[in-house]
Amino acid sequence: MKRLQYEIVEWTKGNSNILGIDEVGRGCLAGPLVLGGVILKKEKLLTLQDILTNLYTQNNAQTLMDKKKPQLLPKVEDLTADINIQNYYKIKDSKKLTEKQREELSQFIIDNAKAYAIVEISPAEIDKLGMSRATQKAFMQVIAQIRTKIEVINMIFTDKFAIEGIKKSQQLNILGGDNLSMSVAAASIIAKVYRDNLVSKLSEQDKYACYQFHKHKGYGTALHKELILKHGPCDIHRFSFEPIKSYKK
Repeated sequence: MKRLQYEIVEWTKGNSNILGIDEVGRGCLAGPLVLGGVILKKEKLLTLQDILTNLYTQNNAQTLMDKKKPQLLPKVEDLTADINIQNYYKIKDSKKLTEKQREELSQFIIDNAKAYAIVEISPAEIDKLGMSRATQKAFMQVIAQIRTKIEVINMIFTDKFAIEGIKKSQQLNILGGDNLSMSVAAASIIAKVYRDNLVSKLSEQDKYACYQFHKHKGYGTALHKELILKHGPCDIHRFSFEPIKSYKK
């Protein structure tokens, strides 16, 4: 399975506890940067891998016997009644899921992960530190939280970004990691759901209602920029980001 390829390599080395980390809200104009960290249960993922391996083997054999009628792969729901295994199979890049799917999978991941952590860096801190340093701070906070729950972290997977202060041999920085590693994908899902809910609820407060955060989640959409120009930036906007940086009353 493509989304387990990196995990399997580490498992064969005896590395069971793989921490996937991903960030959400990096380019937003408002709201925090949020990082999620997840260690999934190896045993469940191996069960899923075995099911899919058997499936591909059977399908290839059938196709060879009757090339005129290639067999379509059945859905994972048809292969196992184990709802947990079905849900693991659904974990992928949060951007490729609907809001409802993300919500359901986020709760599943939180309930079933071996360990998880969610960290947020405020807009004011982002302005003070800059995005690079803010991200590094969040990385270390995620790792620190996980270490209170898991004695040993064997390997850390990230989506592209390297973690300063962690040996290169103890991390793997995967370009497109949220699409290629289930551990990173799981982290992206819980981070995305947490941040979207947090920012959306701001619309319920009178002081923020005019910005309609529930519609754009703080991203730099045309609507959001229009509302900034109309009402001016507020305390949860990132003043080091354009067009807020150049905003004049």
